[in-house]
Amino acid sequence: MPRGGVLDLADRAHGPVALDGDADHAPGSAAEVAQRVFDAVAADQFYVFSHPKALGNVRSRMEAIVDVRNPPDPFLERPEVGEQLRKALREA
Repeated sequence: MPRGGVLDLADRAHGPVALDGDADHAPGSAAEVAQRVFDAVAADQFYVFSHPKALGNVRSRMEAIVDVRNPPDPFLERPEVGEQLRKALREA
């Protein structure tokens, strides 16, 4: 792959991808996330999640759609993440 491509970036990436160094809940290094994507493409898997816990939010969101309800708070279980994102948006 040419320099600057996905594989090159994945090979050069180091450390977990996380908000404010929250490595306990990080999806893994960029190389690990890239490998999940490549594996999913090879397996003809349409949906790829960077973290297993992401499915809980997807399920509750889809259930709300089917039940014609307003969407639930995506940060209900991790309010600190929501606050970090809101703070980053205010500062941008």
